Amino acid sequence: MHLLLLRVSICTRLRPRRHPSSKPLAPGIVLAVQLLCCTLLQAQGVAEAEYPYKRDMQKGKFEKVQSKLERRLSRDSNNLECHYAAYRLFSDTTFPGRNTDTAYAHLIRVRTIFSSAEQKQLDRWSRDSYSGALFDYDLRRVCSMAMHQAHAAHTLDAYHHFLNYYTLAPPDLCDSVIDSRDSLEFLQTRNVGTFDMLQDFIQRRPQSKVLPMAIRLRDSLAFIEADRKHTTAAYESFRHTYPASHLLSRATDSVYLLEYRHTLHYDAEQYYRGYGERYPESPYTPICIHRADSIEYYRDIDTSDWHSYLLYLDAHNRRNAFTDLALRSLSRYALQRRHLTAASQALQRLPANDTLRQPLARMLHHAYLHTSIRNYHRFYTLYPNLVSPQQRQRDSLALELYQNYDYRMADSCIRIIAPAREAYLILQQLLKDDIDHHRWNAAIATVLRYADVFADNHDYSLLLATLQAASPILSKPTPLGSAVNSPKGNEYAPVISADGNTLYFAAKDRPDNIGGEDVFVSHRKGGKWGPATIEMDLSHTYGNEAPVSVTTDGTSLLLFQNGLLYRADRTANGWKTYRLPDLINSSTWQADTTIAATRTQRVEMRDKFRVNFFIAFPAAIVTLVLLLIFGRPETAAPLGDLSYNIIKIIPYLAVLILALCGMNVFLVLCIGIFCAGLIGLVYGDLTIASFAQAIYDGFCGMNEVFFLTLFCGGMSEMIAKNGGINWIIEKLRGVMKGNKSAQAG
Repeated sequence: MHLLLLRVSICTRLRPRRHPSSKPLAPGIVLAVQLLCCTLLQAQGVAEAEYPYKRDMQKGKFEKVQSKLERRLSRDSNNLECHYAAYRLFSDTTFPGRNTDTAYAHLIRVRTIFSSAEQKQLDRWSRDSYSGALFDYDLRRVCSMAMHQAHAAHTLDAYHHFLNYYTLAPPDLCDSVIDSRDSLEFLQTRNVGTFDMLQDFIQRRPQSKVLPMAIRLRDSLAFIEADRKHTTAAYESFRHTYPASHLLSRATDSVYLLEYRHTLHYDAEQYYRGYGERYPESPYTPICIHRADSIEYYRDIDTSDWHSYLLYLDAHNRRNAFTDLALRSLSRYALQRRHLTAASQALQRLPANDTLRQPLARMLHHAYLHTSIRNYHRFYTLYPNLVSPQQRQRDSLALELYQNYDYRMADSCIRIIAPAREAYLILQQLLKDDIDHHRWNAAIATVLRYADVFADNHDYSLLLATLQAASPILSKPTPLGSAVNSPKGNEYAPVISADGNTLYFAAKDRPDNIGGEDVFVSHRKGGKWGPATIEMDLSHTYGNEAPVSVTTDGTSLLLFQNGLLYRADRTANGWKTYRLPDLINSSTWQADTTIAATRTQRVEMRDKFRVNFFIAFPAAIVTLVLLLIFGRPETAAPLGDLSYNIIKIIPYLAVLILALCGMNVFLVLCIGIFCAGLIGLVYGDLTIASFAQAIYDGFCGMNEVFFLTLFCGGMSEMIAKNGGINWIIEKLRGVMKGNKSAQAG
């Protein structure tokens, strides 16, 4: 390079002989060329020093160079030039014995010698282009070669060797090797696929770039194990051990579902409440809270006692679906039973915009002011804002008219005051003259003139019915015709609606009967009664039904059905029946049935009947004599139709005869039951369904007898086991003198 610079300098001053016309270069150009050459020379000095044996190495004499270096280093181990030459030798790609580790060791020795040398020595080496920048460049070069060798080997040992041996390698090369090592180790761990190995990898490589993948795979294996166990404890353990896992939501959902199923299994209020407290964020918590509220509601509520609704509302300040249900049930109870206190309590709790406030207000208004307009001040003192201002003004006017009543203003007073009782009293005063002179038609016309203002007033309906019954024209009975009455059927128990246009009655033996006695209805249009049709909602294929009464608005019926009273309400889909409570209905009809323990007492069935005959026959004779002497009524009661069918008596005769013959009581009863059922099916009085229902009702009617028998049998066994029977026998032996006294005992 020095020769090149000299040659360039000389050439810039000489004129070539072949170009006589050429001129010498300008001094500025010559200076620029010289500066360029100096720069190139300096760069060459940084990139490549003039180390010993360089020319031999360039000529490929590697063995000669290696032997010379070994001899010189054995004599002088701190020779920087020789160590650097050894580094270049062992890092040369054309050297067959190239060894990156050896090159790295010599280069590290060069750096050590260079860093500990004196300044004078450093200046000498600097002239030979040895510098720290050169050594840093060579360090990166040899470490890069080692890194590529590790990548080419792609084994954990190669990566570990690089990281352990090349401790001074640049950070970016170390990071690359670390990433490759971690990726390879994670790949091997993943192929094995065990939880313990993944956990060990995560603990040993907390800074690895593949750590998120390892954590994700570990969490997946842990969740699979929890899913295999499928228990709340397993999922809860996963949640607490791996709170940041990507599967945390699935584990949480599994806990929620398992605990919800566990809660459903017990189906108890405390379990539902506990679930809601433990898992407030669960999607099943609202269901559990609702179910707990439901259990508590139906446990605490007695539908026949309005106080239970009130106590429930007072005990639950938190508004929920069942407090709303209790409040609305209290309101409906008040409306159905016309209970003023319940209505008042419901109004205090209902929201201002609730639809039930209006009917409750109407009921209270009716209860106070329709009973008597004189309750005006009392009502509006208790409920000042319950009704509209217009209604209050109308009530005030009615009270004023009543207090200043004038006979000449009777019509206006009735129309304004009605349906209050005072209007009814004024109407009676208007009718007094017609009633005194028996002008029934005029009185009826006067009453009918106010039908629109009295609506369903009971007193008004009773007054109209009384006047119509007193009229000789209306009181004369006339048949309703073939549209209602059938030729062969029996119609009875008529109930007519308040408007006189709907007739309900019971009938049997009609062609359209479906079983027993059924309920029929007929409507009057244009003064004529239409064809009677059966009410399918009020009739059944078994048992007997008959109407008792109908409300004035025609929407409710009292119904007799198989010995019990029912209430029927008209709905959009027909009639719906409800059994009246036990305060009104007594227990169902029951037959006189006896269970005789003949077999356990070692006697025959005929002996039982014979003893019963001798007990009952004298009592029957005495009763008959007493009735003949003292039982003469002032008027003989009509016997009615005493017709009978000998075929239908056969089951009773069969039971009596077979029992007297000594047949097994179970067979006797079975023969009697199926004989009666067969005759009923043949005559059309029974169907298969009604026959089965009758057998079921018979079993239900025997419940008390069963319980009494079990109680008496158990009590007798306890008495016998404790010596009570033996005690009684010992006491009776003292009074037994012979066979007669023994039989009496």
